[in-house]
Amino acid sequence: MPVKIRITLLFTLLVVGILTLVCGSVYYFSYTNRISDIRTRLTNRAITTGRLLSQGGVFDQALLRKIDASTSMAMQDKVMEAYDSADRKVYWYSDGPEDTLSVVKAVIERVRKALGWRPVFYAGASRCGGGGL
Repeated sequence: MPVKIRITLLFTLLVVGILTLVCGSVYYFSYTNRISDIRTRLTNRAITTGRLLSQGGVFDQALLRKIDASTSMAMQDKVMEAYDSADRKVYWYSDGPEDTLSVVKAVIERVRKALGWRPVFYAGASRCGGGGL
């Protein structure tokens, strides 16, 4: 094989390797940043909903449902449930009325243990459960 072709092939492999490394790292870091941002938004949304529900004189469930309905552009296909300390559902909202969420007591306990004091459980339609929220 001539030296000219060998150098060209090595250069091509080197450039492809560098581009793959750069593109892969950009994808990985943007993916982890996006996941972190989504988790932060969901956690903040759950805390805000819990605080609004705790102010019963100012915010009732009808007003909170209007607020949730008006934020449909930020998060689509959302299902939101809030439970009190006795594991009773005190608030429920879903973008689609046919979209329901089945939460068992073990999931609620796992969320309480993972999140500490936060009394609200938030799950989107695409992901439910409490392990990673």
